[in-house]
Amino acid sequence: AVVSTQSTGAPVGISDSRILLHASAMITGYGIFLVIGIYTSRYLRPIFDTAWYRIHTNIIMSMVLLVSVGIAAIFFRQRSVVIGVHELIGFTIIGLTMLQIGLGACRPQKKHPRRTALNYTH
Repeated sequence: AVVSTQSTGAPVGISDSRILLHASAMITGYGIFLVIGIYTSRYLRPIFDTAWYRIHTNIIMSMVLLVSVGIAAIFFRQRSVVIGVHELIGFTIIGLTMLQIGLGACRPQKKHPRRTALNYTH
């Protein structure tokens, strides 16, 4: 049964497993893992002196894995690329996600003068 149409005009059915995988992976990655990762960083830091960082990193890496699966699922489904609003928002969010991961990976030492700027941007 056809439920709706996508921006490409192709019918989208409930039985299309790649679209369901894309939606499930993105919602779970961004809606659950990212939120838990942010709260871990924000509120577990005082409780777990140094362990919070490993917890935060593992949760965020799980989010990256889920989002990558979601991206791969939708790219392998599409035959052609049509850029609509959904795709533009998606590419923007993925770009900002990569920027945040880069900021986290390149963080300076605690006493470095640029550490404060990183804490505000990341």
